[in-house]
Amino acid sequence: FYLTGFAGFQLYDLLPFWVAFSLMTATTVLSILLSERQDSPILAMIGVAGGLATPFLLDTGSGDVNSLAIYASVVLLGGGAVQLHRGWMPLLGTLVVGGSSVLAVVAYGAGADMTVFPTLALLIFWLVGGFFPILGPMVSPDSYRTRNPSLDLWSTRTALGWTTLAVAVLFGVVFDLEQRGAAWTFFTFGALTGVSSYWLRRFRPSHWSAAEISAGCIALGWALAASDSAIFLLLLIQAAALFHLVTRGAPPGLGVIGHTLATIAAVGFISFAGTAELAGFLGLREGALVRLAMLPIFVLISSWVGAELGPRYRAAAYLGLLVWFLSEFASKSYGAQMVSIAWSLQGATALVVSTRSGSQSLQLVGLATLGLVAAKLLLFDLAQLDPGLRILMFFGFGVVLLGLAYLVNRPKKGEEA
Repeated sequence: FYLTGFAGFQLYDLLPFWVAFSLMTATTVLSILLSERQDSPILAMIGVAGGLATPFLLDTGSGDVNSLAIYASVVLLGGGAVQLHRGWMPLLGTLVVGGSSVLAVVAYGAGADMTVFPTLALLIFWLVGGFFPILGPMVSPDSYRTRNPSLDLWSTRTALGWTTLAVAVLFGVVFDLEQRGAAWTFFTFGALTGVSSYWLRRFRPSHWSAAEISAGCIALGWALAASDSAIFLLLLIQAAALFHLVTRGAPPGLGVIGHTLATIAAVGFISFAGTAELAGFLGLREGALVRLAMLPIFVLISSWVGAELGPRYRAAAYLGLLVWFLSEFASKSYGAQMVSIAWSLQGATALVVSTRSGSQSLQLVGLATLGLVAAKLLLFDLAQLDPGLRILMFFGFGVVLLGLAYLVNRPKKGEEA
């Protein structure tokens, strides 16, 4: 029927437009209705795909974007109603892929005076492709009772994620948004999906996908709204918030997103530490204080990620401080010696704290840092100092080590010598 309508109008000019369009539209409606009656997901897929393709198969060159948006919305709602009831994942894929393709044509063809119907069509697509799969298990539990929950969860995540990303991007095209406007679009979608997840919190794991996509949208918003190293600080703050929410019973997938954001922040910390230029404030590099503020957040996160991953975050904070001292002091006059002094103080502090807390791992870290300083003095600093300063440097470092030896080996209160 689809091929007959296409050939009769487009190839052989045997049918007027309204006859061909009526034939193909009737085929779409009947395919969707009969798919319910005959329990046939393939028939529903053919109906949705053929319905979305009809305006292009019967193209008259009018370029009527509003009519295309209205027509696509009707087809998406019809197919989405069947998917909501039946929960057919192949049909969901057809809705998502076909809907995003047609609405991309709508978005790029819309002008400044044609935004109402394209906007409405995008919102309907977001509802059908993103939220109908989430609402499906609650509306039609019988259709999902014998299904694979893990497969359904991943299908829902993919559909909601792709639909949200596509709609946000196409909104930017329709309204010609700049970077800040696109950031606010992602923030808006993040807030809406976050509220939906909170509303659906009693229906696990239905609300997991919404919570995870909400976190992803907010992260993309930060990436577009912030500048330079502030991006990584904001991403790390969001990661800390996600870990805290997981400890309060939030979906475990937020923890995976949190680890991803923390890793991105760590990579950004190192990259900016090596490339940022001197800004003049206290003689530090641009964004130095922002990067320094990231380190206590890593320590805070270590208390929320469990005993297995906590030491890794604390180690990242410790190594980050070593890198920070190196990046901020190395380029200054006597920078190598300033780095050695800073590392010595850091290692000494770790060693002293280890004696109070009884942490053997922290004691080893402190000793390793002091060993690193000693190697640096021998291999690099000697070549850059006058003989008098060399003597003072080694005397000073030796006195520090002797003092630390006394503190580390001093008996604790109440302990026999």
